[in-house]
Amino acid sequence: MKWVFAVLLSIVATVAFATVDGWPALYDVTGVAADDNLNVREQPNASSIVISTLPPMAENIEVIAVNEDETWGLINIDGGTGWVSLRFMARQPEQFAGYTPAITVCHGTEPFWALEIEDDNFAFSAPDVTGTPTPLTVLRSANRIDRFALISDGITGVVSTQACNDGMSEMQFGLSIDLLAPLYGETQLLSGCCSIQP
Repeated sequence: MKWVFAVLLSIVATVAFATVDGWPALYDVTGVAADDNLNVREQPNASSIVISTLPPMAENIEVIAVNEDETWGLINIDGGTGWVSLRFMARQPEQFAGYTPAITVCHGTEPFWALEIEDDNFAFSAPDVTGTPTPLTVLRSANRIDRFALISDGITGVVSTQACNDGMSEMQFGLSIDLLAPLYGETQLLSGCCSIQP
């Protein structure tokens, strides 16, 4: 009976989280005239300084976080961050709280390393280490909706849904990673940030 209750509770929790938006998430620009651009502003308000623009048909824009009212989204652009009005952004489907984001790349510094993910394969690279794509397994946390692991060929990365900075730019990310990888003859713990932007 306890087992049945636990399963039902898990199902209810999954359905509930599926109705709550999660970040980071991919958006497409919408509702902007073909001869116009969407302003990217320094702060999340319409009177703030315009620091860049997005073209009217821009797609796959990664929104890292939102303001308190969920009316503005924080994005990376031109080596830094800026805010776009979500009134002109269409959220792509199936990106609820607790979903497994489709990570495209993770990276860190000192030493500089990268993990590139494509078609259920990932390739780890670092100085003097050339990555070879190997099959990837994604493992969800059994008791946390904000954790999952990337596992492949002796490399394990635990990804967390939390704010992250790469330590060498003004860009921000919504996913952090702690990676156990064989590097220069020993297993090392490497930390960094991940992106879902294609």
